[in-house]
Amino acid sequence: MRQLLFLSLAVLLASCQEPAPITHLSATITGAKEDAVLTVYGSPDYKKKIDIVDGKLQDTLMITKAGIYNFALGGQNLRTYLEPGDVVTINGDAETFNAEGSFTDKKQQTVAAYFQAKSKIMEEHLTIRSLYDMEPDSFLIALQAGEEKLQANLAAITLPKAITDRELEAFGFRTKRLNYLYPIYTEKEKATLPEGLKNPLAGIDLTDENKFKTNEAYASLVDTKFSMDLNQDTTGEYEEVFMEKISALPAGNIRNALLYNTMRYMVGPNDKLDGYMDFFKEHSSDKVALADMEEQYEAYQGLMKGNPSPSFDYENHKGGKTKLEELRGKYVYVDVWATWCGPCIGELPSLKAKEEKYHDANVEFVSISIDEVEDNEKWKEMVKNRELSGIQLMADNAWQSSFPKDYKINGIPRFILIDPAGNIVSADAPRPSSDELDEMFAVEGLE
Repeated sequence: MRQLLFLSLAVLLASCQEPAPITHLSATITGAKEDAVLTVYGSPDYKKKIDIVDGKLQDTLMITKAGIYNFALGGQNLRTYLEPGDVVTINGDAETFNAEGSFTDKKQQTVAAYFQAKSKIMEEHLTIRSLYDMEPDSFLIALQAGEEKLQANLAAITLPKAITDRELEAFGFRTKRLNYLYPIYTEKEKATLPEGLKNPLAGIDLTDENKFKTNEAYASLVDTKFSMDLNQDTTGEYEEVFMEKISALPAGNIRNALLYNTMRYMVGPNDKLDGYMDFFKEHSSDKVALADMEEQYEAYQGLMKGNPSPSFDYENHKGGKTKLEELRGKYVYVDVWATWCGPCIGELPSLKAKEEKYHDANVEFVSISIDEVEDNEKWKEMVKNRELSGIQLMADNAWQSSFPKDYKINGIPRFILIDPAGNIVSADAPRPSSDELDEMFAVEGLE
C-alpha cells in the first residue's frame, strides 16, 4: 500500500507539471530534391533530421533552451534565434537557401538577416584564400577592414542581448585565429613578421569548457590550435598521435568536440573502422555525435573492399574530361583535395615522390580538386606553378560533386585506391606520406 501511495503521488505530480513547450516548424523549399533532408541543430546539443516531401515539411521540435539554431540543407545553412514554443515558418529555394532563405516571423528573420549579412562579409573579405595571398602588412590592414565591416553589421541590427554579447566577444577570437594561421599557411618565417603575427595566442586560455560551448569563434580557435599541433607532431603516425592527445584531455565539451571534429573525417571504410568506433564510444559522452558516427559507420559498409567504385567524369587540366572507366586495366590512386586545404598541400611533395617511385608500375595517380567552380583559374595556376603531375581533374560542383558525395567524403585530403576492374581496394587509403601506402601497393603487386 505504501509503494502504491508513492506511485500515485508521483503520477499526480507529473500530471500537474506544465508540459514542455513545443516549437512548431513548417517550410516550403522550392527545387528540393526527392531525397532532400532538412537538419535542425543547435543548443543544447540538439539535432533532428526531417524529410522534405514535394518541397514541403511540417514537424515539431522539442526545443527546451533558447539559442541559435541552424537549418541545414545540403551545403546550405540558414540560422536564427529560437525560444521554446516558437512557431517557425521558412521559405526558400534549395539553390539559394543560405543567402536568400527567410523566416515569416519578424524577430527570427532579423536574426537570420544578420547572419546572412555576416556570412557575405566573411566570404568577401575574410577568407583564407584571399587574405593569405597578401604580404603581412597588407594582410593586417585587410583583416582589420573586414572586422570593422562585421562590427558595423552588428551595430546596425537590433539582436537579442545574448547574441550581441557573444558576437562582440567573437571578434577578438576570430582575429587571433587568422593571425595564428597566417605564418602556417604562407610558410613565412615568424622572425620576419610584425609583432602581432609572431605569437598571437599568447595569454589566451584555451581550456574554458563553458566558452567553448557558447562561442563558436572561441571553439574554432581551440579546434584550429589542436589540429595544427596534431598535424605538426611527427612523433608517430597521425592517427596514433591523435588518439594519444585525445586520451590526455579531461572529459568534457572540448574533448567531445575535438574527438568528433577529427574522427568524423578520420573514420573511413577501411580495416581500422571498428577500432576507431570503439575508441570514439569510449572517449565521447556526446550522444548526438555518437548517433552521427554510428550513422556514418553504417553508410561506410557499402564502400568496403571489393565493392564497385563510384565513378567520376571531370575536367582535365590538360583539356577535355576524364572518366574512371577510361583507366580500366590499371590501379587508380585518387587524391581528393583543394587549393585552400593546408593538410592537402602538405601531402603534395610526398605524392610527387610516390608518383616518381611508381612511374613504371601499373597505377595511375589521379588528383581531384573539389574547389568551388569560381576558383577554377586558381586551381589551374596551382597545378601549373607547383608542377603537379599525374592526372589533374577538377570536380564539377565542389563538395556536392557526385564522386565525393558517393564516397561519403566530409574531410580532405582523402585518398582512394581502385583496382584494374574498377572495384574498391580502399575507400580510405593511406596518405602518400605514410609507409603504409607502400605496404598496400606491395600487397597489390605494385612494386
